[in-house]
Amino acid sequence: MQRLYSARPVLLSGSCKRETAKDHTALLQAVVDATNNKQDMTGLKVISLASDGESHHGKALTNLTYVVPLAPSSPIYDHLVHLDLMDYFVGHDDITADKDYKHIFKRLRNALLRENGCLVDSIRLTRAVICKHFKDSGFTDAHISHVLDPADKQDVVLAYGLLKDLWSLPLADPVSSSPTYIKAREALRIYGELSYHLVFPYICIDQSLSEQLEHLSAAVHLILALYILGDARSEFIPSPLFIDIAIMVKNAFFCVAKAKVDHPNDPFFLVLLGTDRLESLFGILRTMVGNDANLDILQLSLCVTSTTEVSSILAKHPEWDKGPRRLRLPTVSRSFDDLTNSVDHIGPRAYLCPEKLYPSSLTLATPWKHGRHLMEDKYLWITPILQSITSTKNASILAPYGICLMVPSLMGGVNDAGMEEDTPSHKTDSAIRTSEALDANIGMQELEDAIAENQWRNSEAYEQGPYLHSVQMGGVAINKSCAITQQFRYATSASSTDRLRRVAQESRFKTTGALRAPHSQAKDAHIDEPAVFVLQPITTVVFCKERLFLCIAEVTGLFLDHQPVDVIPISILSEKAAKVLYQGLRLVPASYEDDHDGKHDWRSKDLFLLSGKVPGALVLPINPDVASNNPCDAFFLFQSSELIALAASLQDGIPRSHQKVIP
Repeated sequence: MQRLYSARPVLLSGSCKRETAKDHTALLQAVVDATNNKQDMTGLKVISLASDGESHHGKALTNLTYVVPLAPSSPIYDHLVHLDLMDYFVGHDDITADKDYKHIFKRLRNALLRENGCLVDSIRLTRAVICKHFKDSGFTDAHISHVLDPADKQDVVLAYGLLKDLWSLPLADPVSSSPTYIKAREALRIYGELSYHLVFPYICIDQSLSEQLEHLSAAVHLILALYILGDARSEFIPSPLFIDIAIMVKNAFFCVAKAKVDHPNDPFFLVLLGTDRLESLFGILRTMVGNDANLDILQLSLCVTSTTEVSSILAKHPEWDKGPRRLRLPTVSRSFDDLTNSVDHIGPRAYLCPEKLYPSSLTLATPWKHGRHLMEDKYLWITPILQSITSTKNASILAPYGICLMVPSLMGGVNDAGMEEDTPSHKTDSAIRTSEALDANIGMQELEDAIAENQWRNSEAYEQGPYLHSVQMGGVAINKSCAITQQFRYATSASSTDRLRRVAQESRFKTTGALRAPHSQAKDAHIDEPAVFVLQPITTVVFCKERLFLCIAEVTGLFLDHQPVDVIPISILSEKAAKVLYQGLRLVPASYEDDHDGKHDWRSKDLFLLSGKVPGALVLPINPDVASNNPCDAFFLFQSSELIALAASLQDGIPRSHQKVIP
C-alpha cells in the first residue's frame, strides 16, 4: 500500500541553478494547466503544490497559491471559516502551497545549530547551552556529539534524535540549579514541546485524524506566540522557517476540508502531503544509476519511467522495500513506544486504524480550538499574546503583526535564509569531526585486518574449525555485525557523492586544515586551574551612546581557535584564540526582602536580548552570591562597590587592539 501512493513523474526539466521565481511559476502553471485539462481522462485534481523549502520554489508557489482570499461560495468555506487566525489566501480553484514535513524537522534542528542559536522566552539557546543541559541529564559525550554534529544537515534521523532529546528533557532541580539555568532548561523544554507537536502527528500510527490536527494546531499557536514574545521574530527561528511551518499547517487543514467535500468516507493520510513520495522515487533512481553527485537529464529521462514499474513490484512485495536510512522516521504508538524499525518511509499501510482517519465526522474548528487551548492551559503567558494578535487587524498565522510575511518574502525582503542554513562557527568543527570520522574508518580497516590476521594465526596454530559468528559483550553473546554496529554507531560520516572519491573513502565534507584544542584537554583544565564555563556569569563592557558601560552577562558559548569548547582556562582567556559568546543579564535594585542583611543593593532579574561575541580579554568571570525568595525563583546579588571595581579593572585591562571590537 505504501508504493501504491508513490510519485508519478509527468515533467522533467533541466536546471542551470539560475532560474528565477518567474521561470518556476511558468513551469508549475504549465503542469497545473495540463493536469486540469486532462481531468476527465485521469480523474486527478490538483489541490496543493508542495516544495522542500528552496527559495525560488517558495516564491513561485506564492505566485500561484497566494492570490485571493477564500471565496464564501467555495465548497470548503463553511468548514474553515471558524478557524481564528487562519490564513485564507488561496490560488485558482482554492489551490494551496505545502512544505515537506521532513525538511521542516531538519530545519528545526539546523536553527539550533546557528552561532546565535534560537531566542526562546528571552533565553538564547546555543549549541553550548544544549550540550551543557544534555550532559547534566545523563547523555553520553558520544551521543551529544552525534546529535549536535552540524556536518550533515540533511539527515532526518539526526534531526529526530535531537528534537526527541529536547522534548524528553526533565525539569531542572530548583535547589541545586542557578536561576538562569532553570530558565534555560524551561526554554529548551518549550522548544522541545514545539518540536513534539510538529513531529508526533507524522510518526504516531494509532492517532485519529482529529488528534493529528490538534497537534498541528498546538504547534502553530505555540510558534506564533514565541515569534511575538519579546519581539523575538527571526531571533527565535528564521522567518522562512516560520512561514513554511505556518504554510504546512494551513495546507493540512485545507486539504482535510477538501477531503470532506470530495471523499468524506475515505481515510486521509497526513504523511502523503509534502514531497516524501518524490524523495522515495529519487532513492529508487539512485539505485539504478549509482550515487553520483547529481543525475544528469539523460540518466533521469532514461530511468524515471522505470521507477513506476519498480514501485508496482515493491507494492506487491513490501518486504523487499528498504528505503534510505537518512530519511527514516520511527513509527510509534500513542504511548510513544517504538513499534518497529523496519519502516523507512511511513506510509498508509503502517497505520493501525485507518477508520479513525475518515474526515466525514470531523469538524475542523474542534481540533483547531483544542490545540490552542492546550497551549494556553500549559503556558499561561500565551493567552494575552494570542488575544493581542487576534485584536490586530488582518492578523493571521502568516501575519502575526497584521502584515503578511509572505509579501516581503516574495519581494526579497526576508533574507535570513542563510541564517537558517549556514552555521559559520561550526564549519571548521564539522571538518574536524569529518576528519575524526575518517580516522575512525581507517581504524576500522586496521581493526578488521588485525582480527583477520589473528584469527588466521589461531586457526593455523590450534587447528580451529570455522569462525564463530558471535562475540561476548558484557557477558552476552551477540552477533558480530551487531557488535560492530553498536561500537561504531557514532563514528560515521556522510560519504562523498562523487563516485571516485567515495571509492577512495573520502568524506563529503572536506577538512580545512584548522587546528583545534582537543576536547579532553579543555575538559580537564578545570581540575588544575580556574576556568570559564558555559552558563557561568561574567562581566564585560559595552558601548552605549558612545560611553562605556559595565555589562553583567551569562556565557552561552566558548570558542578556542574558532572551535566550540565547554571550558576555557582563565590562564589562556586573554589569548587571541579565545572567544566568548554571551547574553546580557538584567539588574534591578535589591530590596530588603531580597537581601535581609542589606549588604547588596542590586539583584539579577532575567536575561534580555543583548548578546555578543567578544575576545576573552574583554571578559572577567565572577561568582556572585545566590539568594531566593522561594526555591523556584533564585537570583544573583551584587554590591555597587564590587561592580565599580570590576568596571575599573576591565577598563584598565582592555588592550588597544580590542577597543574596536567592543559591542
